Amino acid sequence: MEKHRSALSLLHSKDEDSMVLTMKAVECEDAASLANASAATAASDQKIRYICVSSGKKKAKLHKLKEEKGTMHTLKTWNLDEVKTMEPLKGNAVCINVSGKPYYWLLESNNNKIELLYTIVSLSQKFFNKAPKLFGIDEELLKDQMDICLASSKASQSSAQTTAKAASLVPTPAIILSDTKDQEYSQISEHAPRIPSNVHPTPDHDLETILSTLPRKAAKKEAAYKYSTFDMDELLGGFNWQVNGDAADLERKLESELQALEAANVHEIIEGEEQADRVIADIDHTLHELETIDKWLLHYTTLLDKMGQDVHSVEVRNKALQVTSTNQKLLLQEIDSIVSKMKLTEPVSQRLKYESLDEPNGIKACERAVTVLMEIVKVKFDDTIAGIMLVKERHGLYNSYATDFAVRFTEFITTLIRTLTENLAKDKTRSQKLHLKMSGIEGVQMKLSNYRNLMNWIKSADTRKHYDIKMNYMDAFSRFYKAEIRGYIENLKHIHTNRKVSPEDQDYIFMTAQVTVTAAATNAISAVMGSKATGISTMTAFRGVASILRKKDELLEETGQTMLGLARAANLKTGAEKNSEEQVMPDEAMGILLKSFISIVISEMNMAMDFLDLGKSSEDEYFDFSQEWLESLSQPREKLNDFRYQNRVNEVYDGIFSVYDDICMFFEWTMKYDQTFTVGMMNHLEDCQKQILPTAYQNLGLQMEMLMTKIVLNFERFVDDQIKEIEETKVTFKKRIGILPCIRTFPKFVDHMEKCVDGRQGQARSSVSSAYARIVKCIFDTLEALAKDHYESAKDSSKGVDDKESLNMHILNIENMHNFHAEIRARKIAGLEQFVKASKTLYDQNLDAYVKIVIRKPLGKILEFFEGVDNLLKSLAPEEVSFHLQFSKLALRDVLNKYPGKEIKKGLDALYKRVEKNFTNEDGSLLQVVWRGIQEACTNSLKRYEVLISLCYPDTGLKVLFTIDDLLGYFSDIAKNH
Repeated sequence: MEKHRSALSLLHSKDEDSMVLTMKAVECEDAASLANASAATAASDQKIRYICVSSGKKKAKLHKLKEEKGTMHTLKTWNLDEVKTMEPLKGNAVCINVSGKPYYWLLESNNNKIELLYTIVSLSQKFFNKAPKLFGIDEELLKDQMDICLASSKASQSSAQTTAKAASLVPTPAIILSDTKDQEYSQISEHAPRIPSNVHPTPDHDLETILSTLPRKAAKKEAAYKYSTFDMDELLGGFNWQVNGDAADLERKLESELQALEAANVHEIIEGEEQADRVIADIDHTLHELETIDKWLLHYTTLLDKMGQDVHSVEVRNKALQVTSTNQKLLLQEIDSIVSKMKLTEPVSQRLKYESLDEPNGIKACERAVTVLMEIVKVKFDDTIAGIMLVKERHGLYNSYATDFAVRFTEFITTLIRTLTENLAKDKTRSQKLHLKMSGIEGVQMKLSNYRNLMNWIKSADTRKHYDIKMNYMDAFSRFYKAEIRGYIENLKHIHTNRKVSPEDQDYIFMTAQVTVTAAATNAISAVMGSKATGISTMTAFRGVASILRKKDELLEETGQTMLGLARAANLKTGAEKNSEEQVMPDEAMGILLKSFISIVISEMNMAMDFLDLGKSSEDEYFDFSQEWLESLSQPREKLNDFRYQNRVNEVYDGIFSVYDDICMFFEWTMKYDQTFTVGMMNHLEDCQKQILPTAYQNLGLQMEMLMTKIVLNFERFVDDQIKEIEETKVTFKKRIGILPCIRTFPKFVDHMEKCVDGRQGQARSSVSSAYARIVKCIFDTLEALAKDHYESAKDSSKGVDDKESLNMHILNIENMHNFHAEIRARKIAGLEQFVKASKTLYDQNLDAYVKIVIRKPLGKILEFFEGVDNLLKSLAPEEVSFHLQFSKLALRDVLNKYPGKEIKKGLDALYKRVEKNFTNEDGSLLQVVWRGIQEACTNSLKRYEVLISLCYPDTGLKVLFTIDDLLGYFSDIAKNH
């Protein structure tokens, strides 16, 4: 016990938890070694351990201790949730699996084993809400055994006070409880069942013996609980027993008392037997009466069953009669409904046959008749009713009414459409005006709008007849519009369009002067006479004449100048003179044509979509003519979302308006004399595209796109022709010709193009900007090619390239680039800025090269001398230059003496005359610019000479015989004199 207390004190000192249980045990390696181990003998080879259980506020632990030299040491500590399984073994042994490792312990007694298992289970449930898995025993039995241990512990304590013999019979419990431990055990076993007082566990009892003595019924457990709660002192006092130390005598007295109690119980049972017999007799009588009642109930049940069957039979028959009656009523109602649905309430057949389709009242009557007829025909019946002969006959009859009227209406409306278009075509005055307006078409539209409801009906009743009407409608109006538009185009050509432009007004075209065919032939014949001088054979010249005459014939054939054509042209010319105040340019004529055509298309297509019912419409929709509807025909309509309806509209458009080729022919006719009108046409065509692209007239939009492509390609061919003309420019460098024709023409071309574009952004601006870039590039390439060709020809000649020919090349570039830069820069065209910069760069390069060449005349050898000095300085030090014979101090003195100020001024006078002869532009601005460049070059050269003299010839006292002020004075005097 002292060792146990020392273990408790050790753990209590190291841990704040309170100790619940501690006991001594022998630790074995496995189950086999348990057989040889004895907890009572402490052999040297046995492992003596102390097993302790502690608990705190939130945790409980299991400890394993070892005693060495009178001191306790903790070997290992586990949390109770690490205990996985527990199994009680034979005798006092137990196997506990902690964290997957089994531990075999042999305890001092069976009570210690039960207390250890019960304590671990209870504390695990309290702190972790789970208990280790038990093998060989369940929790209920474990609680019972724990109660037995507690009862035996109390009995042993009472016996220890009275006799030493009783103390020897009940073993001293191995558990040492503190105040805290007593409270915990009272909480754990508060509701545990009590053991009988006649069960006294001893150290020699094993677990199986104790289990066999446990009571199995609740009554025995309750009795055991009552006996176990007796107070031993009170019991002994009731027997007037004095303590004399004889426990055996006490036992005999207790047994005799129990026997007396049992005898009293038996006596009470025997005395109550007579009362039990009376109760049993009453029960038997009651059972007999109940059997009699049951027989009567069975009889009544049989009678009720028979009566119920009769009632059910009556109900079934009654229900059948009700069903039959109901069906007959429903049948009568259905027949009445069918008859009413199939009955014509109006004289439909008479109206459809004889009502007039020319009068509004007759049209209304026919609309009412077909509406009534279609309401009956469209009534839906199930398959059984639809198979009735009466229904079939009626349907066939009504369908025949609808078919006959469809044929009648188709013939009538076809004739009406043809008559209306023919009468409309007789008016020839509309196509002679500048703006084409279809006067009289509104009357046709109003007339046809009266039949829209009938057209809607025939579309749903007979699609074939509706298709025939649509084809006849497209054919009639196609012939009408084709004749009208062609007549309008012819009048627009010869009366309202002024396409001829005089050559003087076409100064923006990169073309050579135009000559007549006769004059060209005369020039060719004259060329024959001079063929010997030019090296051209006579046969070649005559071939040229024949080619010119052939072109004349082709020209006459193309323009159709036959006798009849000439007469018609004369008549049209007379009409043109009468309408000269309404004449427009070709691009404006094309814009007027397209706008007139689009307005006609919108009105006619809207009418066709409504009259032919090309879109999605309800069969029940009723149309009533109104002025708002007539005005809405001139407004574009949105694109149809359903491609099927859109395809119908496209099909009708193609069938009515087949005049795209006529519009293209008019375009080609307008482009005969001046193709720059295509730019204005692009603007007009873009306006038309913006108007129709988001509308339902898709094919019209496609035709506009095709026409735009054709116009753009025509403009590109025009630009190609201009570029070809520029590339064929020939220049003779023996004569300075000044500014090239293409350079003079390009600013006028730009002005004309900008006037045609009219500040618009779109296809016209894009095409014109592209034309600018191509033409300017061609001009620059032509200048470069001309210079290169002359250089190559001069190089191949015997004389080679002299300064005069080089000057001609530079003069050509300077004059042309100066003019190009000044003219184009002043117009501020965004697309030409890069070419303005390029012309400035080329101008500066040629001006520098020209100045370097011409200043050699007045400066002469002094310029060559100092150029040589500059070359020597690239490889020698300045002080070594004077050691060369050609550049010695004496040579420098001779050169300086040859060019006094008077000689320099004389040379500059001659140079000015030469420069003035080279640059004779209109305003003289170029001469001033070039002469200023020569002045700057001479001034810079003089400054350089002074620097070289001070650097290479110091301490010689030599210097140029004229100063910078003298040089500036020379230039000033020359400028004043001229």
